[in-house]
Amino acid sequence: MKIINERYEVVKLLNRESCYIEYLVSDSEKNNALKRIRIFDTEMSNYEFVKQMEDLFVEIKTLVHENLLSAYEFQTIISVNGNRVNRKQYFYTYEHYNDEECVSYTDLNKSEINTIIVQLCKAVRFLHFRGVIYKYLNFNQILILRQDGKLKLKLKDVAGNLINDYYFKTDHEKFSQFIAPEIIWGEAVDEVADIYSLGALIYYLYYRVDYKTNSLQNLVEVGLGNEIHRFIIKSTSHIRDERYQEINSFIADLSALIWIEVDKSDTAYYNRIHNKTRIIGRDTLLNDIKVKLQSKSRKLLNKNGFFIQGENGSGKSRVIKEIGYISKFARFNYLKIKTSEGSDAFSTTRLLVEAISKQDDLSPMLVQKYGPELSCLVPSLLSRWNIKDQRDINLEVEYLRVLNRVFNFFVDYTSNKFFILILDDFDKISSIEKTFYELLLSYKGNSQFYIIATCSACDKYLSNHLEMIDFYKLPFLNLEETGQMIKAMLGLNYIPYKLTHRLMLENHGKISITRRMVIKLWQDGAIYFDKNLMNWNLDKVNDQYSFDYIDHKREDFDSMISGLSQDEYEILRKLSLLKGSFNMQILFELANIDEEQGYQFLLKMEDKSILNKRISDIEYVFAFNSNEMKKAFSDTLTESEIKRISLEASKLYEQKFIEQNEINEGLVDYLLACDEPIKAAETCVAFAEQYILKSNQHKALELMEWGLEIYFKVAHYDSIVDLGIKLIKQLVKVGRLERALEHIDFLTSYLQGGHPPAIIDLQIEHAYVMYLKNEIAKAEELSDVAIENSMKVAYLNGELKAAFVKCKCLISFGDLDAHKIVADRYLDISNTQSLTYHQAVFFNEQGINYLYNNAFDKSVEAFSESLKYYQILNDEENIVKLYNNFGVIYLDGYGDFMLARDYFRKAYTKANKNNYFVTVPIYLNNLGETYRIEGRYEMANKYFEESNHHAENVGDRNMIILSYLNLCHGHLLFEKYGSAYKMITRLEHEVQVIKKRGYDKFDFYLLHFEFFLAMNSLMKVNQWR
Repeated sequence: MKIINERYEVVKLLNRESCYIEYLVSDSEKNNALKRIRIFDTEMSNYEFVKQMEDLFVEIKTLVHENLLSAYEFQTIISVNGNRVNRKQYFYTYEHYNDEECVSYTDLNKSEINTIIVQLCKAVRFLHFRGVIYKYLNFNQILILRQDGKLKLKLKDVAGNLINDYYFKTDHEKFSQFIAPEIIWGEAVDEVADIYSLGALIYYLYYRVDYKTNSLQNLVEVGLGNEIHRFIIKSTSHIRDERYQEINSFIADLSALIWIEVDKSDTAYYNRIHNKTRIIGRDTLLNDIKVKLQSKSRKLLNKNGFFIQGENGSGKSRVIKEIGYISKFARFNYLKIKTSEGSDAFSTTRLLVEAISKQDDLSPMLVQKYGPELSCLVPSLLSRWNIKDQRDINLEVEYLRVLNRVFNFFVDYTSNKFFILILDDFDKISSIEKTFYELLLSYKGNSQFYIIATCSACDKYLSNHLEMIDFYKLPFLNLEETGQMIKAMLGLNYIPYKLTHRLMLENHGKISITRRMVIKLWQDGAIYFDKNLMNWNLDKVNDQYSFDYIDHKREDFDSMISGLSQDEYEILRKLSLLKGSFNMQILFELANIDEEQGYQFLLKMEDKSILNKRISDIEYVFAFNSNEMKKAFSDTLTESEIKRISLEASKLYEQKFIEQNEINEGLVDYLLACDEPIKAAETCVAFAEQYILKSNQHKALELMEWGLEIYFKVAHYDSIVDLGIKLIKQLVKVGRLERALEHIDFLTSYLQGGHPPAIIDLQIEHAYVMYLKNEIAKAEELSDVAIENSMKVAYLNGELKAAFVKCKCLISFGDLDAHKIVADRYLDISNTQSLTYHQAVFFNEQGINYLYNNAFDKSVEAFSESLKYYQILNDEENIVKLYNNFGVIYLDGYGDFMLARDYFRKAYTKANKNNYFVTVPIYLNNLGETYRIEGRYEMANKYFEESNHHAENVGDRNMIILSYLNLCHGHLLFEKYGSAYKMITRLEHEVQVIKKRGYDKFDFYLLHFEFFLAMNSLMKVNQWR
């Protein structure tokens, strides 16, 4: 029988598919355990598929559940029956099951069916908890086994779904009734797709009907006969939003209907820490190494080494392990050595010689030439190479001679064979052996060896050979990357930011320490899996949580501090109060020392491992080596010292902000620490304004909310009102309408009827949000109330703003006469009062009215007047909207689509640059219109798709419908009737959602007429006519 990779002995052939061959094998490394192995053919062993398997299989291995077949290992085939295989082929192994134990669901009774449904729900619940979307839930992927008289359901391994993805286009028809429409349409897929498949499975299981002869469509034709029917129809709706949105609500309703209990007896599979997770935050480095290995193997790289420099805890060993995998998958010849302190002076060279001696391609000439001297280093070579004349060499005295012979042997061997030497922790190699590596790194002749090693710093052995080696400084993980690692360890489908933030404060993103701390927190019960909620409880570890242990080598802080001078000690106490890292200039100014003293201080602190040097985007920055180190100094500060140092730091960072616009959010904390909350909140607002100028709207929102929170704490009434309304406007601008409504409700209740102008402003913002959400009647009602209230208190600005929203509503209703009356009236008021902003607004409304009445010349004049006033105000957002209006005139009025396109593109470019998300879908749609008129339908469809994507993000129903209408027309023009029908189905759903809002359905009906006319469906044509 065949033996694969000297480990898997083939027992028998199980299956032969078009893309792989499946065998039953015996694993010699696991007590001859039986496993299944899938060996991919040459097509499936292509780069794209293998790369996906490489990236995902580490996570797939951690998916262990009683109702899921486990996947074990993904590897390349290196040898068969001891002979090296040259062709690139890959395989993976997974859990074996006995085919003879499989039974059909149609042979089960009602009680047994319920048992299977419970186990199926448990399996899907587990996968969704882990963030895995199975996608292809069908009867081909389900195994029902009868073992010892008991039924056991097993879903096939998740790795097999990657094969299903690869062959989806040609093989999905067989089980199409189980596949969610969004998968077929090629849309983004989430857990709701599995709800669709699960609903279909429940139908066939519960009624025990054969899925091969009975279509799910039959149930729809029967109608809503009972609660089970309604449940299944809801679960399998083609409209994603109509289905159950998550598995627990699906299970709850199903349990109530068919009297089953999906218990929580499988919590042991949730309550575990996953140590083997994919490498995170190192993609750039690993991609660079892959390129260099390929270049070196083809003799295109003249360098001999790549050194990865990093501090303790930065994950160097994990990177080395990943490089070993890369070398193995690329089928390169490599040796990976983990160095250690206290080992003998020739440990790595001895391992290197021994590894090469076992190679099949080693030339007998090299054995004869070097064997007698190398055997004194590796005595086992005497018998392996049959050496008769061993040289008598004293290694301690003649080590240079021996190392030189090892060097010559290695260079000769690699003269025509690529070989990678991977060293984990170069610092621990003895000074004697480093002589050998100096020879290798300085060698400039023809060779094909490449050394990859980790180190803590560029020492004297390496600094002399910078010409022949590359360096990479390994950074610590940032907040997002640390969150991804914790998410993978806990098996979550989201990042636990509160826990991540606390651990970042503790260890600054050190990978190995973060990993050990998570394990320790779990073992101590600080984090635990809540069986009632079926989720992790992480609430205890927040920013106030105190760690009573350090799970790594404790520094002797007392002895370290006693070795410092008084001046150095005081400087470190000051620095310990700073938030995050600091640059050299901050050190010089805060410590009041000159540059020379500063450089000497930093050098000494780095040598003592008190401070670490890191690389930011533009300069070197410094931070304490660990959070405990920082606390050793900060804990010695008194309250008065904290206030004094915070005041100094606040003045320093405030000056930097005033002079250089340098934003450091720590300034807010320093101001709060020295009892200046009003100034801290004002700083939040100032920072937010800077972020708005830089088009970083989301960061601006965070700071505005922080500022508002500070104002609430000190009950600063006027500032709460002003900033609250600014925040609401900003939320509306970026399309976060629901969040804006929450703030409107909260501020309205906070004001409790006082401060009438503020109440009116909130009513206006509420009306505008309702208008954007297409709740036009509600928006008009609110704007009328705001106008009436403004007139009662003589609040002219509020009346004018409310009138603007009223105009928007009247245009939406198509009441042009009423719109003109309101626009003209308030334009007169604005002109009389010389209110520049409102003049711009109502000239714009006047232009819109002329546009809808086809008075294009007058419309251009009105828009030009509006533009003039907006330019005086430098109001970029409204200038952008006017560009769009000019585009509409030139497109619809004058038929000049090229000039219109220029205006639309100007509007889109500026809106996209400034993150005006609410209006971006309009400009994209209009751009698409110009391409459709030009006859460039493919380009038009791209813009319509992009418009639809943005419209769905901000919830603009009008634009969603318009983009669907345009996309349908585009597909009809291309004769893509299947795609057009899918679009019409989604369009029908959207129209149903807003059917009570007076939506003009003429285009909707006309589209159906055109579609069924193209399909020659005369009955349908007459129906829609």
